[in-house]
Amino acid sequence: MSSYLNGRQKNEVRKWWKALQPKLEQPEKEYVKSSSDFFDRGHRARLRRAPRLEHVLLEKPVFQLLEGLGEIRSYALQQNEQIWLPLLAGTLANVENGLAPLESESKSSSQSLARRLGMAAAKPGSKTAPMSELRFQRMMKSSDPEDFYLQIRRALRLANGTVDVATLAEDVLAWYAEHDLQTQPANAMRFRWARDYYQRPKDAPPADAIDLTPASESIEEMSEL
Repeated sequence: MSSYLNGRQKNEVRKWWKALQPKLEQPEKEYVKSSSDFFDRGHRARLRRAPRLEHVLLEKPVFQLLEGLGEIRSYALQQNEQIWLPLLAGTLANVENGLAPLESESKSSSQSLARRLGMAAAKPGSKTAPMSELRFQRMMKSSDPEDFYLQIRRALRLANGTVDVATLAEDVLAWYAEHDLQTQPANAMRFRWARDYYQRPKDAPPADAIDLTPASESIEEMSEL
């Protein structure tokens, strides 16, 4: 798979997300060195409520994220920052619980959002995933960044906002870089998410050991399909 963020940039994503959280939820001193490292509560609230990508771009933290990331090593992402940047920042702002990063980056798919939405996260004895197959397929068929932004925010709610933020950032950037390109299927983000959604890895913990109580998809939400 292609990697769009290096180790430093992934750490920058985690630091940015940490700074966005309320101060009382910030115990890790390695991420926060002074009060100036925090954004105010209004930034987080407005980013989470932003209905469109253009509204995300109105917030100062978005451009601090861009500055922290520096140059992205992808031609597709060196263009159109006004689209992928708010898509990334707006998505990350909707993460409630940032999982600790795994020691091996090769195992990052076990922390992907798709894994937490799929059958691996189903309750014991249940054939129902936190996100329905119909809604998952709709999200994967998104060809417009605005629609993908809407779908992934809903997906995060169904996963109780729990995901590794660096893994999510990598996947969001991969989606944008690949959404209008002829990407080899085996290397595509859509393929990886489909695999994570449908397949249960051999080394995965039992479904009842996964710390995730999935939210239910309401009749109203399903009617929007």
